[in-house]
Amino acid sequence: MKDLASFIEEKIQGFNILPRRYSIKSGRINLYGPPKSGKTSLALDVAKIYKYAIYIDCNDPRNNPQTFTSQILKAFLEKKLELLILDNFQKSFMPTLPNITNIILITPTPLFSFKDFHKKSILSLIFEEYISFSSSTSSLNQLFNTFLKYGNSPMNISLSDYQKNQRKQESMQLFFKENYDFFLHLLSFQSQKITTNQFYTYLKKYLKISKDKTYQILQDLENQKFIFFIAEQNAQKKAKKIYFYDFSLPYAFLSQPNFQSIFENLVFLELKNQYKGQITTSKECHFLIKEKAFFAIPFPNQKDIDRILEKNKNKEIFIITINPLEHSQCHIIDFVSFALGEYLEEK
Repeated sequence: MKDLASFIEEKIQGFNILPRRYSIKSGRINLYGPPKSGKTSLALDVAKIYKYAIYIDCNDPRNNPQTFTSQILKAFLEKKLELLILDNFQKSFMPTLPNITNIILITPTPLFSFKDFHKKSILSLIFEEYISFSSSTSSLNQLFNTFLKYGNSPMNISLSDYQKNQRKQESMQLFFKENYDFFLHLLSFQSQKITTNQFYTYLKKYLKISKDKTYQILQDLENQKFIFFIAEQNAQKKAKKIYFYDFSLPYAFLSQPNFQSIFENLVFLELKNQYKGQITTSKECHFLIKEKAFFAIPFPNQKDIDRILEKNKNKEIFIITINPLEHSQCHIIDFVSFALGEYLEEK
């Protein structure tokens, strides 16, 4: 049987590794998050600094847990093993982990039962990361157009344009399996307010599904950070807005994607990156952070602006657009400047 170290060599050779804007400290870490968000890539990037690291994909049917367990134990006893990466980790694959300092467990949801593991969610690229990985000589506006069209998945960096939507479709079918139709129906509610019960009432018209299963799937997706629910200010129990970790998903799955919903989802993800505090919504604005009101409007007209000013008199107003506009009573910022934080420097 091949030496376990050869598995990681093969994986690195055939994998597009993108160093992310954040680093991982040494120790026992649980990387979790939605599919194709860069979890494996980040773990393999960390592995490069170690002399002897082992990578095992627990989903690979060729892998024999019993054989691997004995080999890992042998490497540990010989004091060779410095890092163990278990991708698609399942406790049934390896009930007892070796007593080594550096272990990375990669899972869709956080492993709350593993108390001694630091949990870190891995999401798709923000725009600043996307442009830093691009080898293209394209302008910022051209890169933004591509980003908006094909989304923030790290896998897009290494794919041709014609492959991107197809690969996204394949990965979602693999991820959702028998719940794939559930996902397609959920996608049509992007950036809309809805309660879990309202979605169940809608869904049972098309699918044979129980209320408990509907609630469980939504809870799992939220734990994986596949979806985000944003509550209305001072109304936590009312309908919440739903956003996806990849704002561009409708382009790959819906015949008539809603551009406003996609753009609002895009702005939310960048806003979530910039502000670590709580983001809420309200009847008067898309996003609310303390006394700052944010709006995602691709092409605002004067009527839009007047309405916003009238309903948000006591707030600092930010309108995120496709193209920049000058206005004396509020901040109207193009998305590129917003995502790169340039508007913060101007204030």
